[in-house]
Amino acid sequence: MNRDGRDAAAGAVGGLVAGAVLSGMMLLLERSGRGPSDLVLMERRGARVLGAPHRRIGSAPDTGEQIAGHAGHLLFSTALGSGLGLLRRGLGTTAPRAGLVLGLGFYPVAFGLLGPLLGLTRPPWRERPSKVGQNVLLHAVFGAVTGFVADRIERR
Repeated sequence: MNRDGRDAAAGAVGGLVAGAVLSGMMLLLERSGRGPSDLVLMERRGARVLGAPHRRIGSAPDTGEQIAGHAGHLLFSTALGSGLGLLRRGLGTTAPRAGLVLGLGFYPVAFGLLGPLLGLTRPPWRERPSKVGQNVLLHAVFGAVTGFVADRIERR
């Protein structure tokens, strides 16, 4: 396997691990009584946009919604992580630093642009500052874990 393939594979594994960490954190937040996770809310908003049946936005999620939301999140996290090697080389930095750039850079693109355009998320300027801070922190954790895991794999 060439260097690009190895770096993409290391980043993909890092993204998968980071996605699992974030999914766990979101489940804990959800179970603490903060309402459905962003993953479930995005599912429901997407169903509403498509005219598909869905549960009320604020209602507790069922098992099917949880499985679909977290499975999709893991797949997307893996795909996003696979770009880490190219980003790292493009920036000329370490995998952990590139991971932070990836995580923190993804948040404004996903939640500030694409999510609102697709009707899946509210724009950050319409959210509570604590919610925006939580999302920034979660994406920083995603990037840091992705970079850390990819770095450990690349060193083997």
